[in-house]
Amino acid sequence: MVRFYNNFCNDLDENLLEVSQEGPVDMSSCLDLKINETNTVIRDQQELKAAIKRNFKSSDCMKSLPKIDWSKYLLVGNNISSGACGRPDGFDYNYTHAAGSNTLYLDITYFENQNLCRALSQYAFWLLIPKPNEEVEVVTRINTIDNPGN
Repeated sequence: MVRFYNNFCNDLDENLLEVSQEGPVDMSSCLDLKINETNTVIRDQQELKAAIKRNFKSSDCMKSLPKIDWSKYLLVGNNISSGACGRPDGFDYNYTHAAGSNTLYLDITYFENQNLCRALSQYAFWLLIPKPNEEVEVVTRINTIDNPGN
């Protein structure tokens, strides 16, 4: 396994899928997030390699790992307990960063779930967001809203 991992990391910069816009990124074959883990921020290729080394899931990772222009983007991972089976209804996100501020806010909203999943599953997701010119701390704020369908 160590040999495979070393070969994997050596090849990590080649043959990756180009990601050219912000939004959700599928990292499920490469990285797991712990229960209720929020604000996992990856800022460059070295941090991505380190995260994969800590939490290497499968050889399928190379097939789906995105190629990210780290001069333009941050990769932010969050795991929420919504009580839903999978992605919660009404899931949405928005980020704000005021010029000159050292904080980037990632606001996540979803509908309060009235019908709990038997597994009480976690929903883990990774977002590619534009990187501000200055070094920032990413603060995730999670809010639930009443489901208009209930």
